[in-house]
Amino acid sequence: MRTWRKVALAGLLLAGAAAAQLTEDPATWTRAQGLVVADVRIGDLMAVMQASNLALRAAAAAGTPRREAATLAVTAPKLLQAQNYNMAWRVTSRLLAVAEGQTPGEWLEAATSYDLQLDRAVLTPGSRFYVRLSPLFALTKELDGAYTVRFQVRDDRGDVVLESEQPLPASMTAHEFSLAAEKLAEGRYHLRYELREGAQERVACERVFYVDSRWRGRAAALRELLRKAQLRGAMNGQDAAALAGVEHALEQMNRWLEGSTNERHPFAEWLGAKRLPALASPHPDEEGWRQAERFARALADGRPALASETGELRLARRVGDTLVPYRLIVPKRTATDAKPPLIVLRHSFLGDEGTWSHLPGKGELEKLAARHGALVMSLRHPVAFADPNDQFAADLDAAIDAAVEAFGADPARVYLAGHGTGAVEALFYGLGRAPRFAGVAALAGAPPRMFDTRPGEKIPTLFVYSKTDEVAPESEMRKWAAFVETRLKRGKALALDGESHAGVIGAALPRVFEFFLNPPAARE
Repeated sequence: MRTWRKVALAGLLLAGAAAAQLTEDPATWTRAQGLVVADVRIGDLMAVMQASNLALRAAAAAGTPRREAATLAVTAPKLLQAQNYNMAWRVTSRLLAVAEGQTPGEWLEAATSYDLQLDRAVLTPGSRFYVRLSPLFALTKELDGAYTVRFQVRDDRGDVVLESEQPLPASMTAHEFSLAAEKLAEGRYHLRYELREGAQERVACERVFYVDSRWRGRAAALRELLRKAQLRGAMNGQDAAALAGVEHALEQMNRWLEGSTNERHPFAEWLGAKRLPALASPHPDEEGWRQAERFARALADGRPALASETGELRLARRVGDTLVPYRLIVPKRTATDAKPPLIVLRHSFLGDEGTWSHLPGKGELEKLAARHGALVMSLRHPVAFADPNDQFAADLDAAIDAAVEAFGADPARVYLAGHGTGAVEALFYGLGRAPRFAGVAALAGAPPRMFDTRPGEKIPTLFVYSKTDEVAPESEMRKWAAFVETRLKRGKALALDGESHAGVIGAALPRVFEFFLNPPAARE
């Protein structure tokens, strides 16, 4: 039986008059007609906001500034600051469309409202496949244009194995589409969705799904092992991290079985992704699931989960009712090795806990950790944007303390590095409060304003940016580079050339390790 998450109608009337209908007239661009049906995901909103800023900057650099977007550009951040996220989504998506040279109209309402949902992302062989378009908001009138929905399924070789094209009903309600997937062989597939108005593509995105006869049984077996492990309980900090990692892995397996794979809204993927760097690690994380099965089996048998485990471990910690996944790289050690240093990595809002190991290339971060004998920890960020505050700082401290105790790290040699919005946090947490870290590194990002760095002015600090970064403006990065080199007693700035926003990670990581473990002397 197919089940869909039910969303109650919010009943919030944004603007009931037909005069509020979105048209080519800029006077309608900051108004919104219709009823809110579901809340926008904050990550989608922030992605579209960032893409809008980048598109506006690119248009200005090309000599074609989007002056018609001025009102939208002023209104969008005000709505975000007021936490009116649903209205902010309507305005910000229009801002992105205008910034990219598109003219708003009814098509944009359909493209930004309809979210794509799979009934499952793992199909049992021989079963049908159901896809639903669910609106975030519904107009109070039917759509005037003639829209079609096109689905195309390709296998891993790129061959088209299934196609379907159907008209989109004029009423903006949830619509379910059935795809004849019964004859698909087991394997991985790519579903492409397109919303078209006549011959024009209005929005498109892709989703990965699997046809697999073993996945559901595999999840059931892991669930049983987890139950036995939970009854035994964790004997120490390492087992607790492994047990939480198993819980998180099972949650992710179940999400795929249910079709809830946390993908971006189609509009954010279609028009936003062309401006945004690809920072997230691949999903599903098959290696993580294999680790979870090993850990669960050991814990269920009463054996230490991580006794012989090295390399990049998928672990987690529980914060209240929430599981926070993280990666911990554990290099091979001998009995005579001293306590290793711990390098803590913060990813950007478009990334995840696997970003730092994914972007430099498979195994590169592990090699650096082994070369320097360091533990390396990367936690998933709890929110979709940089928001350094006392609560997040306390959560980070608690995670570090737990890792230091469980894995025997040297508490005097804990270092913090961040990329993009993670760099903002690294600078705030490393320099703006009582010293906690033995060194700080900020890559391709900096706070929008200066702050009091006197608490950390003696901490070795490395600031790395690229002159060709498409996200972090060079002019702003240069200001922070000058500040680090002139105002911090042990500060150093490094300018790269030819590296993209994502590429900065791989290019800078070896220098970050070297800087941390062989810091410069203080300037007079």
